[in-house]
Amino acid sequence: MRTRALPLALLSLTLLATCAHSPPSPPPGMASLIIKCCQLVDDGDSLICQPLTEDVRIHIDGQEAGTCRKWARDGQILPAGPHKIAIDSPSPPTREGECCLEQEVSLTLPSGQVHTEEFRLNRIEYPD
Repeated sequence: MRTRALPLALLSLTLLATCAHSPPSPPPGMASLIIKCCQLVDDGDSLICQPLTEDVRIHIDGQEAGTCRKWARDGQILPAGPHKIAIDSPSPPTREGECCLEQEVSLTLPSGQVHTEEFRLNRIEYPD
């Protein structure tokens, strides 16, 4: 009985370690930035924020830096200090209500810390 308990305990610890995920700690002078993007949708009773089904481009300090998918889980390591983060939709809005407006935020990333920035994009509705 004792030999079976040990492998079960090791399996439980392995599963716990696999499920408990956190982004890597940034080195000194650097910071980790996680960017999450969602789309505000009216479900009839309230606004809910659903994950985007399209890629939204991210710009860091005026330079293209990939899409929200690239930044969502672990983020990226950046130098600590002030940064300008901007996002934009890969295609212009259409009459059907495609997503999204551009958004921009200025922030200062503290050294050695992980910062999460969430962009909530509004769906554009056109009158008939």
